[in-house]
Amino acid sequence: MISVYIAGDSEGTRSVIGDGLIGLGCQVVAEADNEDAVNGYNQFTPDITFLDLAMPGMKDMQILKKIKEINPDAYVVCFDSFSDKKQALNAMMSGARYVVPIIIKFENIFLQTKSIFAS
Repeated sequence: MISVYIAGDSEGTRSVIGDGLIGLGCQVVAEADNEDAVNGYNQFTPDITFLDLAMPGMKDMQILKKIKEINPDAYVVCFDSFSDKKQALNAMMSGARYVVPIIIKFENIFLQTKSIFAS
């Protein structure tokens, strides 16, 4: 079973992503608070993490950077409504494997998860 960690401040986004991944057979844990996001990641050690880069309370990519400090091999997919490509590139340079604009269909997130672990 694939373990998935979702860190994002929007309950709706966490719920939609989480419910879809549970439907795929994933074990899902979700956190809303930025401090809990880092602590929760450390306790859960998931196969894949979906991280909202627009969580309040931490600047820029601090949560991503803290997760990568805990586990340099962490598989992190970031999501946000990026207004420019510079922020998306910044996330990739900080260790995100993928950057998914939240304005896309959630089905693409589920398909991405399936493809990551298909091999």
